[in-house]
Formats: sequence, structure tokens, C-alpha cells
Amino acid sequence: MLDQQGYPASIRDRSKALSIRLGVFESVASALLTGSEMPDYDVLMNLCELTGKNPGWFLDAGKETLPARTKLVRCVGPGEELAICLPTTLCEGRVDEQQALNYYRAVRAMGFGVKGGDFILTVDAELQPQALAKGDLYLVGSEHGYDIRRCVHTGGDRAALTTFDGKQVQTIRKHGLREVQADFQDSGLGNDLHHFGKIIAVLKGADNLPTTAEAWDLLV
Repeated sequence: MLDQQGYPASIRDRSKALSIRLGVFESVASALLTGSEMPDYDVLMNLCELTGKNPGWFLDAGKETLPARTKLVRCVGPGEELAICLPTTLCEGRVDEQQALNYYRAVRAMGFGVKGGDFILTVDAELQPQALAKGDLYLVGSEHGYDIRRCVHTGGDRAALTTFDGKQVQTIRKHGLREVQADFQDSGLGNDLHHFGKIIAVLKGADNLPTTAEAWDLLV
């Protein structure tokens, strides 16, 4: 709306011009423009007068402009929420319509091509052997931090998960969560499991993008 009214493009000049028009401090105008602060009633009314829109346009515009398949993605650790619209080919057979998406931003290299700064997208998974699928990757969060495990075996009342190098193996048994947590504790992941999710995608951080064909091959 401000673009249509010819406001400056730079955030600094735009916030200065908007602060004069609304009668607020420049820091307040800057916070409004960046979305870090909500307007109070008087400022909202001034914005309505400035743009010719009613209050509901500001309050509901975000919902109206988001594609139907957009999902709100919550961080499993400290972090802001994201709104992501994933391709249907990525979600098909992997994400149920009712499942909530979560993400974890890696703080270190975690194997499987994941480096610090990458975004790991997950859906909650049941911590039972019959619910796991061979070949799928899972994000495990415990008192010792977050780790990635691959399911390498399912059968009967057991399933096996391994690290990228295969040196650590955890067995999931069907006898309930207490025994499952004990298995993880024995392997050094700790018994305070607070997250167990199936990984459906990894969004690479800009600094982690391969720059050569050889690096791409290694990543794949």
C-alpha cells in the first residue's frame, strides 16, 4: 500500500516518512514496517485513514493471501514460527492433512548431509516399532540435544535406528515408552526424550550450498 502511495523504498527513509505521517517515533514506525510490533488502536485507525482500508483488512489480510496448502511450522527449540507451502509431491504419502509441521535449525553438522544452519522439517512420529519405516530419517531430541537417526530394520516388536556412520544403534521395543527411553539412555542420547519426528525435508542454509559438482555428488 505504501509503494502505491510513493513512499521511499529504503526501510530507513520509509520509516521516517511514516513516522511523520502517523505522529509516532521513527523507531515505532520501523517496528511496524518490519512486523516486530503491532499497532495500538490509535495507530491502527491512522493506518486505516492513510490507506483507505478498514481494520479487518489489516487483521485478516495475511490469511487471505496465503496459499491454501500453507502450513504453520513451529520450532521444536527456541525460534520463530515459519509459514511454508510445500510441493504436493513432497507431502504426498508423508504428511497427513492433520499433522503439524515442526522444524529444527541445526547448530552443528549432524550427518546425512545436514550442517549447522540447515532447517530440518519434521512431522511428529509415534515412538513404536510398527510406526517406523525402514529407510526413513528421524529427528530425536533429548536432554543431550538433537540427533538424526535412520531406521535400518523393522520387524516383529522391534525396530533399529542408527547414526550416519552406523556406529551407534538404538533398538525400539514394543513394550512402551519407558523401555524405549532406557535404550536411548544406554546409547548416550539420554532418557529425557522430548521430540521424536520423521524428517520430510531439509532446507539448506545459504552458506551450506555446494559450490562444485563434486560437492553436490557428495551431498546426494
